[in-house]
Amino acid sequence: MDTFKIKLNNAIQIGIVKKNKSSFLKIITRCNQIKFFKILRGLKIKWDTNFLFLSFNIKKKDFTIKEYFFIISICDFIQTKLKIFNKKLLLVGQGFLIKKDSKANNVIFKLGNSHYHRINLNKENPKIELKVNSGTKTEIEISGPNNVAVGDFGHKLKSLRIPDPYKGKGFLYKNDTIVLKDIKKKINK
Repeated sequence: MDTFKIKLNNAIQIGIVKKNKSSFLKIITRCNQIKFFKILRGLKIKWDTNFLFLSFNIKKKDFTIKEYFFIISICDFIQTKLKIFNKKLLLVGQGFLIKKDSKANNVIFKLGNSHYHRINLNKENPKIELKVNSGTKTEIEISGPNNVAVGDFGHKLKSLRIPDPYKGKGFLYKNDTIVLKDIKKKINK
């Protein structure tokens, strides 16, 4: 009996569903994507929070195309659909603040203006998650299943307060560096 171990990074729920005489492996991702895989005969499935274990009653050399396709399709789904992309933003400047209202799913920014900036995460992109560092309250981690959506949302946040070329205040990506301009000084005669 051969056992395959597949790492589950961000799957929310795994279960077995029976329809008619067939059994299906059901995987629901963090983004509410649902995928069903028909379970082959002679296959035992076990899982815990981090891993999915597939055990076949046949030897590896006797595998047919069906067994390989089943394993490859599950691995491909887990590696592509469950992959989470991250970007970190820093809010540089004194007096700036970020608050997250988890009940309304809003993020409130105090960026030195006379008003607060509010962004509703459900309205923008419901698949994107935003974490605020509770210690500094000036560091944000944006994560989501789509790299383009994460980058677009990060760009939208960065456009709320573009980094100042003289003092460097504003949103910066974690590894960004800004070349500051020299301050012109008046010479008294």
